[in-house]
Formats: sequence, C-alpha cells, structure tokens
Amino acid sequence: KSARFLYLYRRMYQTLVTLMDRLLFEFSQSSFVPVGFEVPIGPGKPIKPFRIALEDGYVELRGVVDRVDEMRTDDKRYIRVVDYKTGTKEFSLSDVLQGLGMQMLLYLVSIWRSETDVTPAGVLYMPARFEPFGADRDDTAAQKDEQRIFSGKMDGMILDDGEVLRGMDHSLQGALLPMKINKRTNAVSGQFISLTQLGLLAKRMDKILKKMGDDLHGGRVEAKPVFGKNHAYPCDWCDYRSVCGREADGAFRYLEKRSHSEALTALEEEESTDGT
Repeated sequence: KSARFLYLYRRMYQTLVTLMDRLLFEFSQSSFVPVGFEVPIGPGKPIKPFRIALEDGYVELRGVVDRVDEMRTDDKRYIRVVDYKTGTKEFSLSDVLQGLGMQMLLYLVSIWRSETDVTPAGVLYMPARFEPFGADRDDTAAQKDEQRIFSGKMDGMILDDGEVLRGMDHSLQGALLPMKINKRTNAVSGQFISLTQLGLLAKRMDKILKKMGDDLHGGRVEAKPVFGKNHAYPCDWCDYRSVCGREADGAFRYLEKRSHSEALTALEEEESTDGT
C-alpha cells in the first residue's frame, strides 16, 4: 500500500481505539447504559415527531439520534442523547437561544414529549477523533494512555440534579464529562440546567421554529448571515455565495455571545416578560 494509504489507515486505527477506550472508561463510571443507536424520529418511528402549527401549515421534526442512553432509578427513567463529532463542537446555550445549534436539544425534547415516563438528563457531544496530547519524557505507557483517553472531553449540557450527575460519573470527577469538582470545597460546577429551565428552553425553541417556518412559507429568506464568536465570515465558505446576491458589506445578524449563566438568566427573563 502507498504511504498515504498507510498513514490514513493508522490514523483511523488510532481514532477508533481511542474512542473505544473512552467509551469503556465512561461506562465503567456511569449508571447510564445505551438503549438505542441511530434511533429515527418520524411518523411510525420509535420516537414520534412533534409538530408546531404555522400560519398556513406546520413544522414536523424528523431526524436520527446517534445514541440514546438510559438510567433507571426506583421512580424515574432518565434519558440523555449523545452525538459523535469528528470535528470540533462547542455547545453554547447562548447560540441555541438565537436559533443555532438546536439539533441535539430538539432530539431530547422529542423523546421527552413522545414518552410520558421520561425525564430528560442532558445532551452530550463526544469527540470521535484522535486528539494530540502532552506527555513528559518519563511518562509510562499507562500514563500516556490515560492522557490519550482524557484528551477528548465531552461537551454539552446536563440536568442539574444530583442523582443525574452521580449517575453519569460515580466519582463526580468529570474526567470526560462537561463538569468539574472543586477539590477544596467539593462543589460541582458545569453547564447545568434545571428541569423548569429546560421546559422554558423547549418553548423558546418552539417559537424559533415557528418563526422559521412562517418566514419560509412567506418567502422571507434574506441573505443575512450571522456573525459573532465562532461564526465569523460564514460567506467565505458558503456554497451559494456566487448566487445569493449579498454584497460584501451587506446586512448581517449579530450573534450575541453570553456565558451559560447569562443565557439561563436571559431565558428566565424572557419568560417573565412574555408571560407564556
């Protein structure tokens, strides 16, 4: 085989072995177990789609969830959805509130609305790639393996519930999960959301989808890209750049960047203002 083929083969081998090692470590620390892979959402599928009424029709959510995990307790059934990412993915609740990055949360809400006995536990993005990592010259092979496994920490958002947090990581160390523990105070921090806030977020996404649907049906499809952190110059790589007619100095939608806590505050303030 050519040198190029062998390089790509070895890189794929490294990626797969690293991903398997991460999965083995994660499930050894967790009470969540996989109950579905490539789970479809749609009419007649395992997960029923939900519909949002428009002015002259409806929006119906369909899709495929990479992985669905479950944890059962004496009185609850928790569900989380996991997505494998070969590229980089940074979860941002601030972006979600502005209409971006909603896919995984919409999948979770679909399961929540489809099954009455479910409590949503969160969404996680798992890196499906080999990450470069640092090591000291004198590190043992075992130490290097540990660095390799932990170099690909997951991102996402988790239900702010002690039972869920400990169910995802018995040690609460957050080696692979988007949470960490303060060794001095033992306080756990991360991108958490309460069940009430998650309900508000689901309603917020409904409004965003309704507006999208009404705008599309009404022919309101502006060449107005978003600009902001992690979304700079999208026109540079857009396949439709040559035909959309947007000038270099044309209108754009500024994407406000807020921290996770700021986004949660904005979500609650919107609810109190709207009263819906």
